[in-house]
Order: sequence, then structure tokens, then C-alpha cells
Amino acid sequence: MKIPVFYHYLLATSVALALSGLPLASAENPIVGFNRVKCPAKSDTLVSVPLMKLPIKASKTLASAPTLAKGQAALTPAEATEWAPNELQNTHYARFTTGALAGRWYEIVGNTASGLTIDLNGEAGSAFAAGDAFMVVEFWTLDTLFPPGSQTTFHKSTGNLVYQQKSKLLIPNVESVGINLPAKNIYFLAAERWEESEGVWKKLEEGWKLSEPGYPDAGSTILPPGLPFIIRHPAGVVATNFEPVGRVLRSADSVALTQDPANRQDNSVALFRPVEVPLSNAGLDETAFASSASHESGARKDELLVFDNSLARFNKSPSAVFYKNSQTWFLDEGKAGANSAAATFSLSASGSLIIRKSQGNSSTTFWNNQPNY
Repeated sequence: MKIPVFYHYLLATSVALALSGLPLASAENPIVGFNRVKCPAKSDTLVSVPLMKLPIKASKTLASAPTLAKGQAALTPAEATEWAPNELQNTHYARFTTGALAGRWYEIVGNTASGLTIDLNGEAGSAFAAGDAFMVVEFWTLDTLFPPGSQTTFHKSTGNLVYQQKSKLLIPNVESVGINLPAKNIYFLAAERWEESEGVWKKLEEGWKLSEPGYPDAGSTILPPGLPFIIRHPAGVVATNFEPVGRVLRSADSVALTQDPANRQDNSVALFRPVEVPLSNAGLDETAFASSASHESGARKDELLVFDNSLARFNKSPSAVFYKNSQTWFLDEGKAGANSAAATFSLSASGSLIIRKSQGNSSTTFWNNQPNY
């Protein structure tokens, strides 16, 4: 068995908690982990953050089923809280760790001293029940994941113009219909510099910028859980490492997958796991991932597209495409035919995936995964 990359943190974290006298969270024992992904020059590196931002704001349970209204749910924790009004608003999310909705997360859109309100993401909200455990977690942002003054993953740009931009971060389009969708937004990290305007020189601070007219500040841009992104290094720079550090999720993970009634639909997703996950143990059952009627491409249903970060190139094509036939995984080898090599394949830690749903109804399904550590 391959040793998890967060293994070396386990003992230190447990000892620290014991010495502090703090109780362990009711839903899971806290473990801190980290990953390292090499980002070569002249290449896209497809990554994700499989760790929660520290510290966790709270671990609570529901005192009762929530009050539902206008696509939102008002949650009342059974335990005491000490929140200032709206201190969690639009900056934190609630991730459920037990109950019927274990693994799902919801943005907090408001809070009082004794409760909070979440956006239900279009769900009915009827499956919540008293005793369901959840954690309150702060969103990662560009500034917190890649602090401008101390990060070492991105090469800083000398200016806003395209020829001055160095490394970029590309966010996938998860809102439009179709496949092979272009990036939704592109960001770059500008270095501290001086700029002249109408004869006046002004010092500009380093920071994240959105690459569009006006180049607005973007350091507060949220990176939602399970959303992968691309680190793009230009030619002529040194390779760097992407090294996320945070709390390991030890309970279920649930990934939303959308489908369109008339078109195939790409879902850019990632598992919230800091270790490799065998495809056979990934939890992509028939509810989340439909088997194909045969091995013929014309009978193909859902497909899983994976990418190889060891290949240095831009706009990468998938390195492998997997599908299921009669609930068994197969690797698509084109004219060479299909085989069952998928049985030994593992999804990379901190990786990026595309689940291409076949056309069907317009519902959302959920990919539920249990930890294998």
C-alpha cells in the first residue's frame, strides 16, 4: 500500500491536540496534510486543492431540521456559538460530515450569533435532520492559497499587458453547456512596480489581477472546494512546485455533476483527497456515472477524462479516457480496442478531472466518495 503523503503530519497533529487539551471534532479526527505537484515551464499543470483551509472555524451538529425558504436553509447548531453577525457571510461554507447529505458543502450567506443561513445550490433541503454534523470552513482565495508576498508557485508579472504577464491561473468554465469549454477567467500575479500616468509616477503594490480590461484586483477571488484550475507557466522560466497545506477531509466527499438534455456536458471536477484514489474505489456508481451499452463509440454514455501533468504542453488533451460497460471500467484505446486496464488505475492526488456526461435529463447527480485512508 502506498503511504499517504500526509502520513508524517499525523503523529505531530495528534500530539499537539493532546497537549493542548482540546477535544477532537465530533465528526472526524483532525489531520494536517500537504501535497506537492511539479509545475514545469512552457506547460499547463492541472491541479486542485484537496485540503481544507486552517483553522476550521467550528464543528457543530444541527439542533433540528433547518427552516427552508427561497432556496436557503437557516441552520441552528445544538452547541453554543460565538459568531459576530455576518462574520461568515460569503467567506465560509458549511461542509456536512454525517447524515444523508454527508460530503456536500454550502456557501454561508449570512449568520447571527447563534445560527447561520446557507445557499442550498438549487437543492430542496428536505434531507437535513437533527444531529447532522457539519464543519464551518473558510474558502480558499487567491490571496490565502498563494499569498503575493510569500508564495513560490507563480512567477510574477512585470506589468498588466499580455507581453508582461508571466505565470497565469486559469479557472474552468463550469456554467456553460457543452464540451471542450474555454477557461472562464484568467488571473496573474503582478509584481510591485512603478507606473507613469499623465506625467505622474505611482507605486503599484504586488497582487492578483484579473486579465481583462481594467485589470481589477482579484486577491479575494474564491476557489470553491473541488474546483480544479490550471497553473500556466510560460517558456523560459524555472519549474516550480504547487504545495497546498491544510486539513484532511476524513469523511465523505460529494461532487455535483450536471447533465444537459440535448448535449454532452463536461464537468471539471476533483476529488477532495490528498492521496491517490483507485478508480475501482472512487465511488463512481451507476447513479453518478452511467455504463455504456457496448464498447462501440456510438454507444458511449459517460466518460472520465484524465490528464498527465508530467507532459509539458499547453491546452492538454486527455492522456486517457475511461468508460464503463456492464459496470466494469475500461480504458478507451481507440482502434486498438477496449481493455480492462482501468482496474489498476488511480486518480492522482491534487489532480484535475473531466467527467463528460452523456445527454440526458437536466438533473444534477452526486458523486459520493468515501476515504480510503
